Amino acid sequence: MRTIVFTMSTNPPTLPRLAIATTPHGLALPVEVDGRPVRTLLSGQALQAHLGASDDPRTWLAAYRRHAGQVNRVAIQLRRKGAVEPVLVMATDLQSA
Repeated sequence: MRTIVFTMSTNPPTLPRLAIATTPHGLALPVEVDGRPVRTLLSGQALQAHLGASDDPRTWLAAYRRHAGQVNRVAIQLRRKGAVEPVLVMATDLQSA
């Protein structure tokens, strides 16, 4: 007879911390979808048109952080609808959100 012992942690699961990177076309960032990080690209056009960033990439991270909830919700919806990685969030996606 085999005995199987299960242990439970009271700590919530943690995801590996992934960096947000500025690219020539926007931001590359991780978004948690169904418990796992999904590579996401947020276009510079979306940052400028809907999130208050300028064309200066140094403003993009602050704009994303102010609107992270909205961007992440859109990325999650796109991934669940079948978008493949990296999930691309464009200005038109934020317009309809």
